[in-house]
Amino acid sequence: AIVPLCQLAGSYRFAARLQAERAEIHIQLGEYHAATDILLPIVDICAEDQWDRGHFWRLFRLACCQRMIHDAPAYLNTLTRCFGSRLSPVAPVKTAELLQRDLEAVVGDEEISKYHLGVSPFLETELSVEALSAGKMNTPLMSMRRKVVKNFCSVGETAYFTLTLTSHLPKAIHVESIRLFLVSFDKYETVYMNTPCEEDSFRVLPFDPPMVIEPGENKFKIEWIPMNTGQYILSAVEIRWKASCFFYRSCALRKPLMGIDVLPSEPTQTIELNPLFLIPGHVQPVRIVFHAGSDVITEGTVDLICSEGLQVIPPGADPNDDEWSQSCQVPLPPCSPGEKNCPRNISQK
Repeated sequence: AIVPLCQLAGSYRFAARLQAERAEIHIQLGEYHAATDILLPIVDICAEDQWDRGHFWRLFRLACCQRMIHDAPAYLNTLTRCFGSRLSPVAPVKTAELLQRDLEAVVGDEEISKYHLGVSPFLETELSVEALSAGKMNTPLMSMRRKVVKNFCSVGETAYFTLTLTSHLPKAIHVESIRLFLVSFDKYETVYMNTPCEEDSFRVLPFDPPMVIEPGENKFKIEWIPMNTGQYILSAVEIRWKASCFFYRSCALRKPLMGIDVLPSEPTQTIELNPLFLIPGHVQPVRIVFHAGSDVITEGTVDLICSEGLQVIPPGADPNDDEWSQSCQVPLPPCSPGEKNCPRNISQK
């Protein structure tokens, strides 16, 4: 009865201490399920009082119980909470290494593969976008009561993203993959609470290996060249470590959402026509040179329309045939940035 009285009096820390002593008795008797049921509600009481050493000790004792009852998902959740910006500095070195050893074993358990894990304190993430030519702007997203940092770029411009991962583990880990999910702005408000998936995403960008995360700060860079206009949100980061998948959804972090607005680009392609002066009545070859500039040309056509007194014949046709007309259309083959194409010569008279 003394525990409820302490809670009613506001002495939550003392009540938690009494419950922890009850849990220790159950542990001594080998009653790990009962000890787990007692520790789960009180494990974060010390964190509220910023008593980090006490908080770590409670998490450690909870982990010991869950390890004995072989509850892999719950044990994994507790292990990831044993490391953080405040707990890692106060954790004994040997204890932290033992907990990481168990963490590396549990993330490879096949039972874990069917779960999608959310934000975990042992890894902190931060996404940033390098400065783009069109700048950026802060705007509110009223439906979610969040701020969005919109970065503006043009079609064909390279956007560089930086993912900063801060590991609070004592040793380095090797993860299988790290991916960034981009969701269109109009779709984001309906899917942001769901587990990120490729079907809901406009693009999934994989980060380049090696995928080694060292203790402390790690930076991973990725580039993306948008080929269509649109508005997009950097929705989530997926970290796949052995059989486990950790999703860091942007909406779950206490930071502004990062967005990319892709604007139409100014064309840089040019057409060169030779000769510049045409003489009516004389058959002359016309040469067209297409310069792509910095654009990517997938396909296109060049329409030639003659002024009065001139006629043109399509490429490859015999000038002696009666196929002269006032206009013709020339197909343009694909052309990469910096390249030029020279369609077949066209005859004019």
